Amino acid sequence: MNLLGLAEPRLHKEYASVMLTVAVPVVLQNLISIGLNLVDVLMIGRLGVNELAAVGAANRIYSIFGMICFGLISGFSVYIAQYWGLKDIKSIRKVYGLALTSMLSVAMLFILLATFAGRQLLALFLQDQAVVELGLQYLNIAMFSYPFMAYSFCTGFSSRSIRRLRGATIINALALLTNTLLNYSLIFGNFGMPRLGVVGAAIATVIARVFEFIMLAAYVYISREHPFAGRLSEIFTFSKTLTHKVFSTTLPVLVNESSITLGITLFYVTIRYLGTEALAVMQVSMVINDLFLAIFFGVGNAVAVITGNELGRGQIDRSYANGKLALKITLLLSLITGGLLLASRGFIVRIYDFDVYTSALLSQVLLVRALFTPSRMLVYVLIVGLLRAGGDTRFCMIVDAGSVCLIGVPLAFVGTLILHWQLPAVVGLLFSCDLVSLVLCLWRFRSKVWIKTLI
Repeated sequence: MNLLGLAEPRLHKEYASVMLTVAVPVVLQNLISIGLNLVDVLMIGRLGVNELAAVGAANRIYSIFGMICFGLISGFSVYIAQYWGLKDIKSIRKVYGLALTSMLSVAMLFILLATFAGRQLLALFLQDQAVVELGLQYLNIAMFSYPFMAYSFCTGFSSRSIRRLRGATIINALALLTNTLLNYSLIFGNFGMPRLGVVGAAIATVIARVFEFIMLAAYVYISREHPFAGRLSEIFTFSKTLTHKVFSTTLPVLVNESSITLGITLFYVTIRYLGTEALAVMQVSMVINDLFLAIFFGVGNAVAVITGNELGRGQIDRSYANGKLALKITLLLSLITGGLLLASRGFIVRIYDFDVYTSALLSQVLLVRALFTPSRMLVYVLIVGLLRAGGDTRFCMIVDAGSVCLIGVPLAFVGTLILHWQLPAVVGLLFSCDLVSLVLCLWRFRSKVWIKTLI
């Protein structure tokens, strides 16, 4: 049965090969990152609910930074992927340099915000001043990791568009393992280290990100033929024409991700009225959810790379046929993944060993996340993997940001502040916007108007 009403495409050997080449390393990167983040959350959770909520609030600021960077690099990667289809290394280096300049600028902006308004930002998510102070201790140190994370994020994500992921994946894994080992040592005072609690977690983050930056830069420049290993004049000199062309595609993606980030931030501001337990549950459930959905980040990125490379070579029909296949794969995988999350939530709750109320809350939120997995992941692959890769960034901005900010977040506000519903129901209201996005994005995909060659 054709569940999406899509014609049955032919699976080309090259398509399967490229899908695996890109998707598997991205999935491994995300599994390693999310898995170790899960361990970190578990470690901090052992300190107490207040510490977990404090670090979770501080990481919301990083998440905003990360989402803006994701918006930038998603737009730039459309060009990197299409230029890679033509093997235009000179243009790739200039787009990469433009992306790196933009993301480092954002990193410095967030350091300034954390320095001069950190307490006020944390107070948006936390009501208890003692918890705010804990979060501030973490933020005042962790913010120095932002420029190094910007470089690593830009280089790692851009590597996906040129299909060179092995080195970046290994370095990312080493950095995250370092972070986990340092967390274990500095949070609890193991291996002769001082017991520093949340401060130790922040120090571990900075050290690990500096290590990752050094290793990644060395990897790129060890072999001069690497597409990103250009001279500074090659990377950081770009014309007004190129800048305008790239930003005309990138800005809608940036506005899209920034709007969603603003909406989700307002959602977190709202759920603070549900108590510190609600924020702690959201922190845990988000990491668990990302662990289960890591495969879709790989599929989405692989589809984006394949689509961009094919459009760069002018293969319009093949891009559309492969897109249909990607959606069928996504639907099948999302049903399986949602079922696995649903079946394992009892085990997950027992791992964290919260009190009875918080444990019940976590179980219910995981249930909601499992039920919305198919719609959320189909939308993700449609927007990130297909429509954006075809250059249809303005439509994506209107649908994605509009559904979150005009439907999901307002409904969550009503559920929390007017109807006084509990966290699981409020999360369900937030995710309901994906159903609207799914209908609109499927219609757009089938219209084929999203398919564009930008270079």
